[in-house]
Amino acid sequence: MIKSEHTIVAFVEDEPGVLNRVVSLLRRRNYNIKSLVVGATEQPGLSRMTIVTDESDNNRRVNMARNIQKLVNAYTVEDVTDVPAVIREYMLAKVSVSNGDRVELDLLTREYGAKVIDSEEGAVIIEATGYDMEIESFIQKLKAYDIVELMRSGKMAMRRGSHLELKAKLEMMSTDQQGSTSQIQSAIS
Repeated sequence: MIKSEHTIVAFVEDEPGVLNRVVSLLRRRNYNIKSLVVGATEQPGLSRMTIVTDESDNNRRVNMARNIQKLVNAYTVEDVTDVPAVIREYMLAKVSVSNGDRVELDLLTREYGAKVIDSEEGAVIIEATGYDMEIESFIQKLKAYDIVELMRSGKMAMRRGSHLELKAKLEMMSTDQQGSTSQIQSAIS
């Protein structure tokens, strides 16, 4: 079975314009981005991007990762589609609810491992984390309660197992980047 979605994880500098460079690269090469999540990492100055695309051509997928890797601000890029990885999504939903529906909604929320994080008269806000199919199933069941607002984060991915090799590579590249940045700054001065 051919997977319909492919997930790329890229570690990039946390600098203004880096997201624009990555998205512009993908746009110019005509890739469809289904999901893009960017966030801070454990290392200051480093961001992690999870890019989900529906590219089915393996050669184009490999080229996508290679092209991102060539960007000046990219430390490392990996296609995690076919490797053991945890891929999850976050969701917030505001649901219209009457007092009589609250018990049923609470049971449904617990069934999906979700939480009610805000409750006002007539509406509750629910948060859920899970695999995309779990989130989609939960949303379908929430439709019975009139979803007022909905926000999904897009997929976040992390490769399973030990990552000593990745950690060493990021530390080495971080040191190299700092060195080249220092050299550039001293050449400009």
